[in-house]
Amino acid sequence: MGIGNSGELEGGIQGADELKEKVEVVSRLAVPGSTIEVRTVTFSREASLHDHIIEMQQLDIFVGGSGDEMSSMGFLRSGSVAIELMPFGIKPNT
Repeated sequence: MGIGNSGELEGGIQGADELKEKVEVVSRLAVPGSTIEVRTVTFSREASLHDHIIEMQQLDIFVGGSGDEMSSMGFLRSGSVAIELMPFGIKPNT
């Protein structure tokens, strides 16, 4: 499972690290003895398109915030799942 992170770019999922930790905990509770490998997929201007495509091809599930990072779901292999998180509202305290 990959969680989209815009890196130095604008946007992304607030609390992506916390989401990653919670998914790992829930996976251990749901199916004892197994885990879901959760990693952050960072979008960066320095990364090559080829490397990004390879990373996306390795995912079974991709979670991304609504916007530009969801365009990467086009690189998922057949049968993979994309989950788009929509913003609840304007970011508090900004």
